[in-house]
Amino acid sequence: MIGWLHLWLGLISGTIMFIVCITGCIWVFQEEITALTEPWNNITPENKPLLLPSQVNQITVQQFPGKEIHGFNYYEGKTICVHISHEKEYNYNLFLHPYSGKVLHIADYKKDSFDFFRFVLNGHRFLWLPWKIGRPIVNYATLTFVVLLITGIILWWPKNKSAAKQRFSFKWKDTTKWKRKNYDLHNILGFYAMIFLLLIALTGMQWGLKWFNHSLHWIASGGETKHDRVELFSDTLHIPANVTVTTNLDKAWLKVWAEIPDPLNVYMDYPHHDEAGGTIAFFVTPKKFGGFQYEQYNFDQYSGEEVPSKKSLKYKDAKAADIMERMYYGIHVGEILGLPGKCIAFLASLTGASLPVTGVYIWLGRRKKDKPEKNTASKIFPEKILLLPLK
Repeated sequence: MIGWLHLWLGLISGTIMFIVCITGCIWVFQEEITALTEPWNNITPENKPLLLPSQVNQITVQQFPGKEIHGFNYYEGKTICVHISHEKEYNYNLFLHPYSGKVLHIADYKKDSFDFFRFVLNGHRFLWLPWKIGRPIVNYATLTFVVLLITGIILWWPKNKSAAKQRFSFKWKDTTKWKRKNYDLHNILGFYAMIFLLLIALTGMQWGLKWFNHSLHWIASGGETKHDRVELFSDTLHIPANVTVTTNLDKAWLKVWAEIPDPLNVYMDYPHHDEAGGTIAFFVTPKKFGGFQYEQYNFDQYSGEEVPSKKSLKYKDAKAADIMERMYYGIHVGEILGLPGKCIAFLASLTGASLPVTGVYIWLGRRKKDKPEKNTASKIFPEKILLLPLK
């Protein structure tokens, strides 16, 4: 029964997981590859003040008059990347020198530029299909992959000491046939990669399957029900005269930097033009958290004051379940362990992509073996066949 389940679930989901794992391999080193292929994006830190949001906004408006600014991202040693987009009409990234404000690059994702890593991520998340179709397919194929890993370790488990000797290492001779080598690749590599693949698959599932995400939170919190993210709003009943969306950007920015003076990464989300109650939101990664934790701030766009929340969004007040949720991406791509972790995630994902291939080869070999050969009698008793009288 376990073997039958492993076989058919593998045949059903194999192609999907091959794509998901291969694209995942590539994405793991997205930052490192981008740094090599986009030299203009790398900035040497200087002992100078960074551009203020109002300055970023002014430069962006000059480049894209009448266009909607969604926000910008500052990352130490990189350009300031400004996001300008509106539904399906336009989608730009403007890259600015963080000290001089010089425009270093403009990416137009609606026209002439092909973003390789955006293409890779789209394949990883929804197979380049429409989101509503591709996303559920990837989510439940990943769930199927988790079942495959569990059934696979059950099938791998040696029945005795003699069998165990062949489960942990390759012992190939010059006479070892490719069929046996393929079988060992499937079993031995699958065994060593299983734990890492489980972590990658489970953290990936929590973004796509709400019921799974809530279940993880329930377990980590000791039985607390997870509530949807609390929406924070600016006070639209007290709007001072002559206040625009950008009036308090600098005020909020300076307050964040006063609390976290040397952050690794800051993403500043502008209030949307069509949302009067929207806030100025910040997601800040302090260096002390190793690059996988963040602090969240929300400011009233009209007063520039921090919006109070019933549930603290600060790391110091986070519970175990909240801390775990902030670590999901770092675990998913191996970033939580730095470069060695990324290498592990890369090799595990590459192994994950190989499992459907080696598994299908094993299945085809067994089908051929189990298929009855034609003219078996003539092969066993050829002389008797020749002596049969002709009709």
